[in-house]
Amino acid sequence: MVEKPLLIWDGDCGFCARSVRFLRRTTRRDFDDSPSQRLSPELREKVDAKRTRSEIVLLFPDGNLVGGADAPFWLLRDSKLRGLVALASLPGVIFISRSIYRLIARNRGRINQIFFRGAACSIEDSRPATPRK
Repeated sequence: MVEKPLLIWDGDCGFCARSVRFLRRTTRRDFDDSPSQRLSPELREKVDAKRTRSEIVLLFPDGNLVGGADAPFWLLRDSKLRGLVALASLPGVIFISRSIYRLIARNRGRINQIFFRGAACSIEDSRPATPRK
C-alpha cells in the first residue's frame, strides 16, 4: 500500500499538474503524488482509472480514498488557507464547494486554455459532446 497519503491525478492534464504544484507549495502536510498513468498494478486495483480522469483522489495508508474537493481540502487544513478551507467545509457550504469543484473539473481543458495558454492539457472537456441542432 502507501506509507503516507498519495495524491493521484490525471497526468494528461496540465491544469491538474499545476494544481498539484500549488498544493505542494501551500500545504505543510507530507504527501506523495503520482499521475494515475504511473500507478503500480497494486494501486490501480485500489483506484478506478475513470475516477482519476474526473477528479483528484487522495489514497491514505489505511486504504481509504477521498476525492474531488475533499482531497485538496484535507491537504490544505494545516496551511495558510486553513480559514478558507474551514469555511468552505461547513455544512451547506461544502455542497457548494463540491459543486464548484465538479464544474471546474468538467471544464479544466477550457480553463487551461484560457488562463494557461493551453499548456500541456490533452483534455479539452470531460463532458460528452452533445450534437448541435
